Amino acid sequence: MRHLSTYASSLDNPTRILVVCFLVPLFWPVLFFIWPGLFFFIVSNRALRDPMGLHTNKNLLRDMSLFRRVNAPMRSMSSPIRRSTLRKKPLIIAHRCGGGEAPENTVAAARQSLENSPSLILHVDLLLTADKQVVCFHDQEPHERNMLKMTGRDSSISFFEFGNLPPLLSRIPTNPLCDLGSYIDTTKFTRDGRKICKFEDLCEAFIDVPMVLELWGDDLTLVERVHEILFSFRRAKNVVWGNRFSVKIQRACEDYDHVIPTFSTASQWSWLYIAYYTGVLPFLPIQHFDVFNAVLINEAKWRQLLIGSLGQNMMSDVVVLVFNVVQRTINWLLRAPGLFEHLQARGIPVVAFVVNDEEEWGYACSKNMAAICTDYPARFNSFSKAAPMVSSPSSQQDISTSSAKPPPQERQRSHTSFGEYRNGRL
Repeated sequence: MRHLSTYASSLDNPTRILVVCFLVPLFWPVLFFIWPGLFFFIVSNRALRDPMGLHTNKNLLRDMSLFRRVNAPMRSMSSPIRRSTLRKKPLIIAHRCGGGEAPENTVAAARQSLENSPSLILHVDLLLTADKQVVCFHDQEPHERNMLKMTGRDSSISFFEFGNLPPLLSRIPTNPLCDLGSYIDTTKFTRDGRKICKFEDLCEAFIDVPMVLELWGDDLTLVERVHEILFSFRRAKNVVWGNRFSVKIQRACEDYDHVIPTFSTASQWSWLYIAYYTGVLPFLPIQHFDVFNAVLINEAKWRQLLIGSLGQNMMSDVVVLVFNVVQRTINWLLRAPGLFEHLQARGIPVVAFVVNDEEEWGYACSKNMAAICTDYPARFNSFSKAAPMVSSPSSQQDISTSSAKPPPQERQRSHTSFGEYRNGRL
């Protein structure tokens, strides 16, 4: 009943209450009549039987979670103390090591991001080369299936051995969620910013920096190789790994090592929204859900993505009108502060993924996000210092430092582990 009361208090405005009241009477009769027929089908299919990963070790998040405030008492949703406490301490995750300010997924980008925000977390994309080397690179369908954007070579990285990988272009475009038309000049960086790096090199350079690892592709060998590297550097307790879109890779990560936390997939994300708007969320045992990724893209970014997909010439008045109606409806559904508060009240961290401008940052900070993933960590750090409602994570004095010895090139800085974030700050 406690979850039911937090759910009821999370319905933040009359319009959303009407939507839920409309959906619940439709949903429950359907569920009542179809459940007996679907029961045997559901229990025989693992993906349906456990859509939110509820088979995860029940102590996993309590001991290992990157974001969860395990020591925080469960307070009322209307408690201003809880709201202000969560609002002032968002973690910073540097998306692709800070790909909006430096060449993405490179040692140079990670170093620059950490110089501006020493206590941030690195987000890294990982792929496997032809000779089974794990490299930091983003090579995903449908728009980035090959290396054309970063290297000018129209080929997949899985066809190259590591020694034959081409260097990065001197001028590379940023990802679609960054500033429209922005580029990164790699000539301004050292050699570390002009080449594709091994995952081992990144681990060696920043041995005690927390990381969020996204494993791309369908080769399960990647999971095995990444696991070997993590244990060789003794940082299995200092990462979260998985794939937001591939159930195959996500399940492989969970099966290969159930101790390392995994972040939520798109299917889990969708199930949670459906459960919230149909009224069944209070009855779901989602206490083992690792991290919930909230999509907070504003109207300008949606339009930017549409232009990138269709082209400016296809943006007729009808297309723009339909797009505006659909986009605003989707945005209204996705930006559900009541859902975010309900999850936070149940101890489930909510992460804004990926937000890159001040409007998105301000909204994320005002809605009690546990962490903010951005391509512009330095810019967000400046924003958080200037904004009265947000205190910079790098300025927190209650973060204990790690005792691990940094490598020679990075001995000037000391970073925090996930466990220290949990015990000292969250």
